[in-house]
Amino acid sequence: KDQRRMAKSLSTRPPFPDTLFHRLPNFDTTIIGVLSIGETSRACNWQLAGYPRHTNPRLSKRSNLYFFADTYSGGTFTDVAAPMMYSNDSPQAIRTWEHAPIPNEIFRANGLATALTSMQGSDLKWSTDKYVLTTGSCDTAWVYLSFTYEPTPPDITLIPHATAMFETLGRPLFLTFWGYGGHAVYQDCYEARDAHFTPDDAVSKEGNINAFDNTIVHTDRVHDSLISILEAMGKPAFLVYAADHGEILYDIGDNLLFHSTKHFAHGEAHVPCFVWLSNEYIAKYPRIADALTANLAKPIQTPSIFHTVQHLMHAVGPDFDSTQSLASFSYRPPEKREGLNSNYAITPEPSYSAAERARIDSTMATLIRRHAKSE
Repeated sequence: KDQRRMAKSLSTRPPFPDTLFHRLPNFDTTIIGVLSIGETSRACNWQLAGYPRHTNPRLSKRSNLYFFADTYSGGTFTDVAAPMMYSNDSPQAIRTWEHAPIPNEIFRANGLATALTSMQGSDLKWSTDKYVLTTGSCDTAWVYLSFTYEPTPPDITLIPHATAMFETLGRPLFLTFWGYGGHAVYQDCYEARDAHFTPDDAVSKEGNINAFDNTIVHTDRVHDSLISILEAMGKPAFLVYAADHGEILYDIGDNLLFHSTKHFAHGEAHVPCFVWLSNEYIAKYPRIADALTANLAKPIQTPSIFHTVQHLMHAVGPDFDSTQSLASFSYRPPEKREGLNSNYAITPEPSYSAAERARIDSTMATLIRRHAKSE
């Protein structure tokens, strides 16, 4: 049934002329790119964003990692927020993927191999056209299929499948890595070795906060593993990570947690986002590294990921806009970062508290000094 739906979805898409796609100067025939679409994570709880807990014990030690501490999502739930990273969707214009090419199609038209490995295969999501489209436009895919009453395995389960794709597919290659991140039930989203914060029960406020922080520790290990694999290849490579949306974690009253609310609260909007580059990538494209550093302190919104990934891959489609790419010196921050709430209504950009704003500003200043010193 899924395969029939996939075939129908792809067959009804408009044809895209080859003239719509082109490679940027210095396109490399060995380049490897990864887009990791994170599920449900809060920048407020990331060590890389100044959180006092050590939720990023591995990534915080990584060189060539550019963390964008002031990043907002475009929506409060996956169905609208995730497509803003792999299509030209924005809070003001959704479902553009119905009639415009997505990254897999853009890259395949430019001669790249494409792959997907994902935990986003529960029956509810798997039946959604955009998930089917993302999978069907790949050269190969491994998607975990489950029913909603089954616990989803931790994201580390995807690493062997990603490794196999790196080893078997030709170069250049683009992989979409789509995990389950910190989606409730939090306690199901990490292994025992990542339970750094206890008690992590599901019945108390302290337990839920500890468990959510443990999901970030797991996400940290998963992406450090991915970076290690890319690093060992000795090729120009990059990894882009951003969470599709955040989470309310007792921010609004003592009993409210989760996401997909009518609020577009700060916890739902403020998401972690980073880019990692291999040494070989920086050697070939030093201006890209400089541009990422120059944009570290600017306001970001996740629709920029679509343009950034194309820029980093040096293969672009008709909707590419360098002023929305974090890898460009011409990047222009959005005038406002309003987002879609659970009613699909445009909601104003939430503000920072004074303490959170001071922490983020301090974190960004530290990150800029670190990159300026090392590069």
